[in-house]
Amino acid sequence: LQGLPGDQRALLLMRVSELGDVVVRHLSAIIEGNDGCVPIESRIGLIASLRYATDPRLVAALVSLVEASRGELVARAARVLGGIDDARVHPALAERYERSFLNEERIALAGALGMHGDCRGLNEVRNSLEEDQPQLLLEALEAMESLGSAESTGVVAKFLGHADATIATQAARTLARIGDGRALDDLTERHNATSVPALRAAIEDALSAIGARME
Repeated sequence: LQGLPGDQRALLLMRVSELGDVVVRHLSAIIEGNDGCVPIESRIGLIASLRYATDPRLVAALVSLVEASRGELVARAARVLGGIDDARVHPALAERYERSFLNEERIALAGALGMHGDCRGLNEVRNSLEEDQPQLLLEALEAMESLGSAESTGVVAKFLGHADATIATQAARTLARIGDGRALDDLTERHNATSVPALRAAIEDALSAIGARME
C-alpha cells in the first residue's frame, strides 16, 4: 500500500470493506502508529487515502488518533470519521472539538460533526472564511460542504475567483452541495473565464446539481 501513488491507494481503500480482517488490522496498526516502522508522513498519507472509506472496523483506530494525537493527524482522522456511520464516532468528534484549541483541528472536526448532523462548528468555519485566513481556506470550504446552507452561498461563492485553482475548485464543489440557485450566475461567469480543466469540471457539476435541485 505504501508503495502505491496516492490516487491509486485511495481508489483501493475506498473498497476497504471488501478486505479481510487481517488487512484491516494491519491498516489500523499503521493508523495508530503501532506497526513500529511507518513514519508519520506515511501515516498521514494513508489516512488521507482513507477519506472515502466507510468501514466501521477502522473506527477504533481513528478514534484513538482523535483522542490522543494533535494537528494534521487529528484533522485527517476526523475527515474519515465524518463519513462513517457508527455510534462511536459522534461522541469522539464532539469531545475532541470541545477541548481542541488548534484551528486546523477545529475546522476539520466541525466539518466531520456536520456530516453527523451536528452544526455546532458552523459559525467558526464561516468566520474563518469571512476573515479569509489563507492557511485554513481549503479546510473551511471542505467543512462547509456539510455545514453550509443557502445563507452561506455568498461567502463561499467569492472564492470561485481565487488565484489558487484548488481553492476555487473546492468552492465550486461546496456550492454544488449547498445547492442554492443564487450561485448560478457566479458559477457561469467563472466557467466562462477559466481554462483550468478541473475547475471547469467542478463548475459544470455544480451547475448540474443546482439545476437539478431547482427543477
